[in-house]
Amino acid sequence: MASITENTLVGVLVASAPGIAVALVTHWLNLWRESARARLARENARALLMVEITSDRGALAAFWSEINGLDTDANGESTEEHLTAMASAGWLGVPLPEWDFARWEHFPADALSAWEPKELLDIDRFYRTLRSITERYTAMMAIEPEERAELQNRFWANRFAGARVERFKIVARLVGQALDFPLGGGEADKNVRPDR
Repeated sequence: MASITENTLVGVLVASAPGIAVALVTHWLNLWRESARARLARENARALLMVEITSDRGALAAFWSEINGLDTDANGESTEEHLTAMASAGWLGVPLPEWDFARWEHFPADALSAWEPKELLDIDRFYRTLRSITERYTAMMAIEPEERAELQNRFWANRFAGARVERFKIVARLVGQALDFPLGGGEADKNVRPDR
């Protein structure tokens, strides 16, 4: 009886070996697929965030070039003269772009591993800088009621510019920081003069 049991046991082991091997290979393939899917999701999230950052930087560079380009006779003049020329040429009519924060604000937590810690800090600093630009630029461009009355005066641009020189310098510094952002940069930003 013992020999039948041994034969049966050997037969069961031989018969189940392919099933066990198939189960192990299937499990390994599932793990590999899940790992590949997670890696692809991280890479896609990273790529989409870079598209958002590049778009925001491009919009900022275009905006900054546009408003500074309003001063067509900029020849090393003072910041106040530069702002006066910009105001006279329609600076108030140029809207600040709206930044896209959606991908960063809703970035999947499991995709954060696609970034180095320093890169995450840089990205956070970039978005904080954009928010600061918006806040400070909006405050700088606000027209007080007493200023509104002077808009009809032919020297309004001088008064408007004179009151905004220091705030403009702060905004210009912030714009420079955002355009110097190390990720997703391009050569298009190199010709923008944030020091104006």
